[in-house]
Amino acid sequence: MQQAVDSLTGWYSCWPFSINERKTLAIVFSKGPEEPREILIGTEEIPWQRLVIYLGITLDKRLHMLQHIRRTSGIAGNHRHPLAPILGNQHLPPCRLHLFSAFLRPIIAYVAPAWCSLMGAAARCILNTTDWKSLRTTLRLGWKPGNAALWEIANMPPLDDVLRERTIRFERGAAS
Repeated sequence: MQQAVDSLTGWYSCWPFSINERKTLAIVFSKGPEEPREILIGTEEIPWQRLVIYLGITLDKRLHMLQHIRRTSGIAGNHRHPLAPILGNQHLPPCRLHLFSAFLRPIIAYVAPAWCSLMGAAARCILNTTDWKSLRTTLRLGWKPGNAALWEIANMPPLDDVLRERTIRFERGAAS
């Protein structure tokens, strides 16, 4: 692995790219407990991690995606609270739905086609719960209507359907 890193470092020095050794992390995706040998870029040792965040996606050693889903759920919740004055306005129901579909749901489903197939049942449950809470807050419905009725009231597809469709489109595009 060190030989490949040295080769990349040499390539980067020929082009206007640079590697920030202090920000670089290494991760091996596997089920095993083995720790790989150290990697050096220049004179800096690159630390091995069990969890990294890359382009907003939290990747763990085993690619379970549960940590990413928990982080995404927290981010969506944090973005829901500052929107309370708009979501609480009784005169803006169409605006509230647009806010959900244009702002909150994209946070929940960010880059979903890339990681959706890796999601287990627990992660799917957390993600759906976050989506339901966000939509219920948006529509000011509370907990009375069931989840199936919730999507009918909003005239929107459930998150699972949206993720399934996006993943299929992504895979078709990648195959061609």
